[in-house]
Amino acid sequence: MSLVVTGTEFFGALAAFSASLFCGAACYISLVEHPARLECGAELAATELS
Repeated sequence: MSLVVTGTEFFGALAAFSASLFCGAACYISLVEHPARLECGAELAATELS
């Protein structure tokens, strides 16, 4: 068993990790944060975005 990692394997794993991290963040925003912000109302949204 070899523990040597080639550049192609390393960057492939890095790309997969980055994609999964982005997907997790997008799912969190879509499923949790966005509905919570919609429930807070327009006044809170105006103070947060300004």
